[in-house]
Amino acid sequence: MTHKPIKDAVTRRPFRPFTIHVDGGRSIDVCREDEVVLHPKTKRTMILFVDEGVEIIDIGHISALHE
Repeated sequence: MTHKPIKDAVTRRPFRPFTIHVDGGRSIDVCREDEVVLHPKTKRTMILFVDEGVEIIDIGHISALHE
């Protein structure tokens, strides 16, 4: 996946929660736009702020994004 679908989901107005599915079958719910940060230069890495702390994800390992 590229950064474009993620950026579109985060910047959509009004914001709608979505789920990121990563390789291996794991999924992460994004409930608020301020929970996601894309690397400003490479756009290949994202940081997700989750209840347990922080998830750092290589965007190449994202298999799907669902609303």
